[in-house]
Amino acid sequence: MTALTTLPQSLSEVVSPAVATLFGAGAQERIQRGYGRGSRLLVLISLPITAAALAVGPETMRLIWGRNYGPAGTVFLILLAPLPMIPLVNLARAFLSGIGEIRIPLLIMLVAGALNIGLDFLLVPPYDAKGAAVANACAQLSAGLPILLLARRRVGTVRWEAASLARAAVASAGAGAVSWAFVAVLGGAAGVVVGLAAGALALLLLGGLLRILPAEDALWLDEALGPRFRGLLGRTFRLWGGLPAA
Repeated sequence: MTALTTLPQSLSEVVSPAVATLFGAGAQERIQRGYGRGSRLLVLISLPITAAALAVGPETMRLIWGRNYGPAGTVFLILLAPLPMIPLVNLARAFLSGIGEIRIPLLIMLVAGALNIGLDFLLVPPYDAKGAAVANACAQLSAGLPILLLARRRVGTVRWEAASLARAAVASAGAGAVSWAFVAVLGGAAGVVVGLAAGALALLLLGGLLRILPAEDALWLDEALGPRFRGLLGRTFRLWGGLPAA
């Protein structure tokens, strides 16, 4: 779980200094626009990561630690429940820190920590590790939702581009299904490796077919990251956004 959230969390946490600078300059519109774009793109990143983790995660755990650890795969799947929301919460906290709103998010996290401990006492004795996973997921949600509401109030509303995100969810689910099918058929290391590769290819194709990126975000990503990897990222962003090749 830590590995899965490292990249989105890192992307979220580096923005606080920039937000603080914009806040000091009174650039509220730029802060709101950046928060909206960051939220949309983090969801876009989180959806295929979650789908891939659902597809290959349990088999990967059995591959690394042995078949005796197979039941831990169920615990892992429970922990995945709040994964798409975690990067959004980290981004919201980063923006709130940038505008000087620290006390309330800290209090929310303290309450969520207390809730996690209380649910552990309630759920671990009858359900063991599964109970601990449920307690953790509930605490993540209880902390995340208030922070997102606070960010909406302090930073501004997000233009979600719901249709594009819905198409991204469909593309991610399709890619995850492809990965899972290879894992189920091949199993072991071959299933995981081939499943991930096939899922990535399916995401690339489905993303272009369904146009999972808003054109505005695709253009912004192309300008920011397009030349990387010999222009492959730029071509991918334009494909997903339905834009002509540069």
